[in-house]
Amino acid sequence: MSAKYGDLFSLRLGMRERVVYVMDPEVMKQLFSSPYLANRPELPFFDIISRNGHGIGSRPYDFIWKLHTKILHSSISKLIQTQVDDMLETSLDHFFKILYDTQGKPFCPERTIQIVVLMMMGRTIFGHNYTSVHDPRLKLIIWLNERTMSGLNPINPINMIPGLKYISLPFFSNYRDLDKAKENFLKEEYDRHCAYFDGNLRDIMDVVIKELRSHENTIKVRHEEGEEFLQPESLLMSVFTLIVAGEQTLSKTLMWILLYLAKEQECQKKIYNEIKKNTVDPKDFVHFDNKEMFPYTSAFYLETLRHVAVTYLGVPRTATADISVKNYVIPKGTTVFPNIWSMSHNEKYWPNPEVFDPNRFLKFTNMETKNIPGFYIFGYGRRTCIGAQIGRTYMFSFLSNIVNKFHISLPDGENPDMQGIPNLIIEPPKFKLKFEKRS
Repeated sequence: MSAKYGDLFSLRLGMRERVVYVMDPEVMKQLFSSPYLANRPELPFFDIISRNGHGIGSRPYDFIWKLHTKILHSSISKLIQTQVDDMLETSLDHFFKILYDTQGKPFCPERTIQIVVLMMMGRTIFGHNYTSVHDPRLKLIIWLNERTMSGLNPINPINMIPGLKYISLPFFSNYRDLDKAKENFLKEEYDRHCAYFDGNLRDIMDVVIKELRSHENTIKVRHEEGEEFLQPESLLMSVFTLIVAGEQTLSKTLMWILLYLAKEQECQKKIYNEIKKNTVDPKDFVHFDNKEMFPYTSAFYLETLRHVAVTYLGVPRTATADISVKNYVIPKGTTVFPNIWSMSHNEKYWPNPEVFDPNRFLKFTNMETKNIPGFYIFGYGRRTCIGAQIGRTYMFSFLSNIVNKFHISLPDGENPDMQGIPNLIIEPPKFKLKFEKRS
C-alpha cells in the first residue's frame, strides 16, 4: 500500500478537516514521538460521557493525563505480577464449561467470548467474583459497554456534526441516561472499595484508591488553590476507559485467534505439543508468568495480530502545532491516523506478508512488542495503548489454555472468508467451530 500511495497521503472526511494517513513505520515513529502529536481529536460523544474530557481517553496530553497513565500502568503491572493468573483462571473456567456443554457440535462463540472478556475485565478491574453469566453486575457492565461503543461509532450523527451536541435532540436523553448509569456504577464501586480498603491490592480499583490516599494532602492543597490534580471522578473515568477501549478489540482478536487455530491445524498442533512438553498435567492452568516456556504459543497470537491488524487504522491523534517530517508539513489541527494494516504488511519488515507464519516472531528475544521493528499494533510514542500489557496476558492465557483443553476445528464444508469486515476494527466473518475435549 505504501508503494502505491507513498509514506503519507491525505484526504477529507465529511465535514472535518483534512486527515493524514501514515503508511511507513519510520515516518510514523518520527511523527508519533513529537509532543505536538499526542492529543486525540475531538469526539463529541466521548466528551459527553466523560464530562468534557475527564479520563485518559480524550484528555489532552498534559500533567494529569501523564499521572493517570502512570497510576494505571502501575496498577496493571502489580496485578500481573501477583494474582492475574488466578483471576483469569476463574473467568476462563466459565467459558470452558460452556464449550464442554457443546459436546463437539458446531457452535458460534462470539457472544460467549464477549461475555468472558468482560468477566475477565470485571474481575481484574473491580474484583468481581461472578458465579454466573447472569450476575447483575456483569449484565450492567455489558449494557454500559455496548451503549458506549454504539455512541462512539464515527457515523453517529453527533460525531459527524459536532455542533449537534449543543442542540436538544430526543436521542440525547439516552446519552444522559447512559452517563448517569455509568457515574452511579463507578461511584458505587469506588465507595465499596473505600469501605473495605486495608492496604492490600486485590484489583485495579484498590491501586487507584491507594494512589488517591497517598496524594491526599496534595490533592487538598491543589484544589484549595483552584488547580486540578487528582479528582476521583476523573480517575474513575480513566478506569472505565480500560473497558471501553479494550473489550471490542480483545473480543474480536480472540475470535480471530480461534478462527486461525481452526484454519491452521499444523500451528494448533505445534502449540498443543509445546504445552504438553512443558506442563505436568493436562488439567493444569497454563500461567502467563511461565510464558517463556511457550515461545511458539506467543508467536501465534502475535502473528494473528500482525496478519489481521485488527485496529487497521490505529487510533488517531491531532496536531497541536505544525509538524515537519521528511519533505512534508502537517498543519496544526490535522487528524493523523497510523495505517497499522499497511505497516503490518510492509515487505521491508515482513517478507511474504500475506502468508500466516508464526515462526517469523521466534527470532525476537522474549517477543517484547516494543522491540519488534514494524510491529505497532499497540501504537507508538507518547500515547500507546495503556491496556497492551494486560491484553497480551489475556491473549496468552486464553490461547494456551483453550488449546490445552480442546481440539478446535471447522465443521465439514465450512471455509470462512479471512478478509474480515472493516468497522471500528476489522471484525471476523460469522462462523461456527467444533470444540472437542482432549482426552
